[in-house]
Amino acid sequence: TEADGSGFNAVGAYIQPGGLLRTNVFKGSRYWGYTCDLAAGTCEAKITRPLSEWASDVQGSFQGGTSGLPTASIDAFAQYMLGNGKLRSAVAKGPIFWVYDCTYQPGTAIVTSCDAKISRTMTQAFSFITDPNGTWTGIPIPTNGFDSLDQWIQPDGTLRTQIYKDNRYWAISS
Repeated sequence: TEADGSGFNAVGAYIQPGGLLRTNVFKGSRYWGYTCDLAAGTCEAKITRPLSEWASDVQGSFQGGTSGLPTASIDAFAQYMLGNGKLRSAVAKGPIFWVYDCTYQPGTAIVTSCDAKISRTMTQAFSFITDPNGTWTGIPIPTNGFDSLDQWIQPDGTLRTQIYKDNRYWAISS
């Protein structure tokens, strides 16, 4: 069951404006949000909602032709700050990958809006990966879904993506 404590489908965490750690936990058709003040050593439960309500917060249409965010469950979730009060979120479910951006009220940790960006199949979403030297001998990135996903902006400004599936992981910088 969703509340029995037997694991979760996905977790995403990021540092909010003001330095608080925000963690979102997804299991079945619900999600839970927590905010932690790392300096004080405290965490507070902030929200629990059905995925259908979470999905309805994202406004507009996803470019790419797939439907809106999943509402039954998700496989993987990642979030990172883009700067200028923008938060990027990535969601994976089966062979589909969605991206949306949220805007924070300046100087606060209050989200004012979330806007749909793209939805693609995994093959389309990661088609930018090339092997110009023809030296790649590894296993291709899975196109039928992930177990877990992590993304962050590196100090040089590039996006780092780590994908986990079964007992393997892939690291991509773009």
